[in-house]
Amino acid sequence: MTASFTVRKHLSDDGVVRLAVGGEVDLSTGQALRHLIVNAALQRPTRLIVDLGQVTFMDSTGVDALVTGRAVALEHGAAYRVTNPCSVVRRALEVTDTLAMLTGDGPAALQLQRGTR
Repeated sequence: MTASFTVRKHLSDDGVVRLAVGGEVDLSTGQALRHLIVNAALQRPTRLIVDLGQVTFMDSTGVDALVTGRAVALEHGAAYRVTNPCSVVRRALEVTDTLAMLTGDGPAALQLQRGTR
């Protein structure tokens, strides 16, 4: 049985957009996530947060959506952060070497912050 895919959008008074994602992010839902993240970034928030706290699975399609969303957000002047990845999602981000870039976590984060990578 496939877990349902959900995204809830929250906008704060200070211009922060938080997308709370749930379920499985895979080939059948990754494009929808990408579209939602890009559209949120195009609204020029001060910060775009993608909360993966309720995501139970993510494949490379989901990772691509997160990376593309980051590029669009930064291009439009918004800070971007992915938060709360579960262990399965965290592992997908580690394997694709995107954990530090997207979350600011992991051993490479200190290298990125110091500019030594």
